Amino acid sequence: MRTTQDALVLLTRTIAPDGSDLCQVTNLAPTDDDLLTPSISPDGHQIIFNYNAGEGPDLFVINVDGSGLRQITNDHGSFWPRWSPDGKRIIFSALAGLRSAVIATIAADGSGERKILTSDLWESVGGFYTPDGKQIIFGSQMGGFVSAAWIMNADGSHQRRLTPAALKAQPWGVSPDGKHIVAYANQNTPPALPSSIFIMNRNGSQLKTLASTPAFHHDLYPSYSPDGNRIAFISDRFSTDITEFTYGRSTFSPSTAMARTSPSQHLAPVPVPSMVTA
Repeated sequence: MRTTQDALVLLTRTIAPDGSDLCQVTNLAPTDDDLLTPSISPDGHQIIFNYNAGEGPDLFVINVDGSGLRQITNDHGSFWPRWSPDGKRIIFSALAGLRSAVIATIAADGSGERKILTSDLWESVGGFYTPDGKQIIFGSQMGGFVSAAWIMNADGSHQRRLTPAALKAQPWGVSPDGKHIVAYANQNTPPALPSSIFIMNRNGSQLKTLASTPAFHHDLYPSYSPDGNRIAFISDRFSTDITEFTYGRSTFSPSTAMARTSPSQHLAPVPVPSMVTA
């Protein structure tokens, strides 16, 4: 899930921020794998997503009006794609030699060789560029952690961990000004453990939980709005079955968590602490 100023992409559909104007973008064959993770290009004209026709996920690009569908990988092991800020490259998770996920990049048109940036000794997933294109933030089990947020230079050098082991963090977005990272806790853990959204400074300091509630919940896949004033995410806060993720969609601002969309979930307004950049 990723937001734009005028639409929110969810699976292979677009929808206006107020929940109206739902529009189907793709018309692909049904699949048991519903993790399509679409991402809109910086110019707003294209969507990249992964699709599994049966042999494993590959990356596809389509215009926002549903035309021009094309496949850009054919390894049956590519998923969670994001665009570089200049739109020239795609960063994604890929299954490497040991069949462990790594962070990789490829030209946006699929040409040339993919560049693998992390070791296949440890699973690394969900990479995305900082707005200046100089660094990449990702989640990884490097060092034997269940999951942690990491940051590295765009060429894969200077890899360093940002979050403590106990958090089991998975980063998912960065603020438009590049100063803050939004993530969720308890990645790679059983559904019996809740997941909450949090933000932190780009260096890992000043970690703050957002939209906290005593109710059991899984809040996942947070994404900043283009102006940095809101964060969209999905949640199962009103589900009664913790073994299945039945999500509604929600958004909140950096100053207030706010109710939004489906009848299956609801968020009461909750103050969110302001951030102090270190």
